[in-house]
Amino acid sequence: MDGRVANIPRGPITGEFVTFKDAKGRTLFTVDVGFSSYDYGWPVRRTVVESGAVPGLSQAGWTPPYQFAFYAEEPLSGPGTDTVCTLALVREVPPDGPGMLRGLPTGEPTTVPSSWTGPFLGVELSQVIEKCGDVAAARAWWASQEGQQFKAVLLSLRAS
Repeated sequence: MDGRVANIPRGPITGEFVTFKDAKGRTLFTVDVGFSSYDYGWPVRRTVVESGAVPGLSQAGWTPPYQFAFYAEEPLSGPGTDTVCTLALVREVPPDGPGMLRGLPTGEPTTVPSSWTGPFLGVELSQVIEKCGDVAAARAWWASQEGQQFKAVLLSLRAS
């Protein structure tokens, strides 16, 4: 995997992005600092496949510390019928069960508590990879060599 950093202005904010590509140049995923392109959601049934600490980010002293979460979300309504896989850096792992796409809770979005410190960090899987078919396929992909490489990259992140 190859990752390159880019600074891209988004209005008054400059977001930093690192896009990881394979040897063939296929985009695998992007790590974002200060920006997310996810701005939509619909009702889903969520299954968290795995979550855990990111040691290099935990050492930054941000509260609460970042964790990774990989989950599959089956649409209950909305424009799509396929399960969407999401790999995320989160402060709180979203619960299994009903919710909104991308780990959001049901109902109105909540604001970030003022006690939280540190930057916004995000991960976005490529559109090809995020369309994982169903929960069983999501579990199989996460257990695959490629899925475990993605996990290894997230676990290697360090705050500086």
